[in-house]
Amino acid sequence: MVSGRCTLWVGLLGALSVLVACDKHRDSGGGATGSSDPHQSPAEASATAAEIVTAEAPAAPVTPAVRALPKIPVVAPAPVTDDPARAGECPKGSKRSLGVMTSPARPFVGGDVHVLAATFDGDAPLHVRIEHEGAVVPVEVKRRHGAPNSAAVRFQPTSPGSYRVVIGRDGEGLACRKFRVASRRPRLRTPTPVEGVASGSVPGTWETRRSWKPREEALYSAWVRELFHAPRGAPLAFEALEDALRDAGRNPLFDSLGLGEDDPESGLSLKPDCADTPYFLRAYFAWKRRLPFLYHKCSRGTKRAPVC
Repeated sequence: MVSGRCTLWVGLLGALSVLVACDKHRDSGGGATGSSDPHQSPAEASATAAEIVTAEAPAAPVTPAVRALPKIPVVAPAPVTDDPARAGECPKGSKRSLGVMTSPARPFVGGDVHVLAATFDGDAPLHVRIEHEGAVVPVEVKRRHGAPNSAAVRFQPTSPGSYRVVIGRDGEGLACRKFRVASRRPRLRTPTPVEGVASGSVPGTWETRRSWKPREEALYSAWVRELFHAPRGAPLAFEALEDALRDAGRNPLFDSLGLGEDDPESGLSLKPDCADTPYFLRAYFAWKRRLPFLYHKCSRGTKRAPVC
């Protein structure tokens, strides 16, 4: 009997301790349900717990993984009115950062004459003035903003004689170029071996007269931009590179050597693929401007690495 009574009292004390512990746990807001009502169903208890958590600890605002970049206003350059006087006077020396080229080498009355000026130095607009016998020749100047900053002129002289081109900014002359215009179209020149047109002792090469300085790089970039420029929304597509180069209105270096090199019938045939086009453009410009050009002849490579 004593043993049975001890067991009974121990069992009653254990149950009482469990009830006291559970009651304390409910008073502190703990427990699986988070509610002090023992008659709540599990679903009601879960909803009550969610309300308590929401009321006691509001959710922190969610920070987006990618922050929106600030809007940068795009300001179009103000239109520039052609004013030949703003080209300034012909300086004694040309500004080294400014590239200027005139084409063709032997212009004639009625033929196209191109003037292209470009620089990476500054974004102020370039002004062009063309003079003939002391009088200003009216021309349209096409300015391109960005890198490089450039100005392009295409006109057809109506009188033979000496012409002068002045390039400047805000009334300060930066460079001058002079050329003579013949009264009629000259005969095509006979190419020599060093001009890379006819075969000879050094086929495919030419004599260099210039080096790749920043002004030549600016001219090259401006020339490519003129070659492929089109108004916004206008279609622009060529079946081959030669179609763009043979366009006298698009190519400032059209037939600049006087060899008939860009003639649609007998001129150069240039049909590179997309990978070779940058090399063709660079070689074409270097040949016309008598600049150095070099490339490595390499195999395409298949299972083995390319060999040069």
